[in-house]
Amino acid sequence: MRILVADDHPILLEALKAILRYPDEATEVWTAGTVDQARQLIDTRGMPDLTLLDYTMPGMGDAAVLDTLWSDYPGLKVAIISSSDDPDLATALLRRGALGFIPKTMAPEAMAHAVHLMAAGGRYVPDFAYAAGAAAQQPVDRPFGLTARELDAVRELSLGLSNKQIARKLGVEEVTVKLHLRRAYRKMNAHSRAEAVRIALTRGLA
Repeated sequence: MRILVADDHPILLEALKAILRYPDEATEVWTAGTVDQARQLIDTRGMPDLTLLDYTMPGMGDAAVLDTLWSDYPGLKVAIISSSDDPDLATALLRRGALGFIPKTMAPEAMAHAVHLMAAGGRYVPDFAYAAGAAAQQPVDRPFGLTARELDAVRELSLGLSNKQIARKLGVEEVTVKLHLRRAYRKMNAHSRAEAVRIALTRGLA
């Protein structure tokens, strides 16, 4: 089995390489730091069984890059790996044609099994994307256009929790909480943490 992993963080790339060789050490893992390097590997070595792309690495830009890759390499199996656990992003990429969405916070053994599943032709949808899909079937009041995760972060913020405490409660990295809150502030037109809490309480979000 041949898996191509493209990520611009060298240390993480080596960690992913080790993770993906479990449970089968015969798995061949190619690594690239950019989309262009990934292209070069495909051009010289042929099509891998699965290509894992970091969504935020240089050369990605937006999901349109996937369309270009599929145009240049018909039949290329692509999955996304990301530090984000935004269900809207995961759903959008899955609908675009990605075989899966792998959060970097995923346990190593589970990540390895998910990647091998996709390389064998299956699909992997993370739990938070499933939950978002189920929630979308129900009428939900989300003022300001907040995503489910952004709303969760704002609610916990309104309880007086720190970013670290919110991250622990939601089961995500602290940097992910900061990202959710930054987006929420922008949508709520809040210029500070205190102002976001005030708006949330006024609108009954917490």
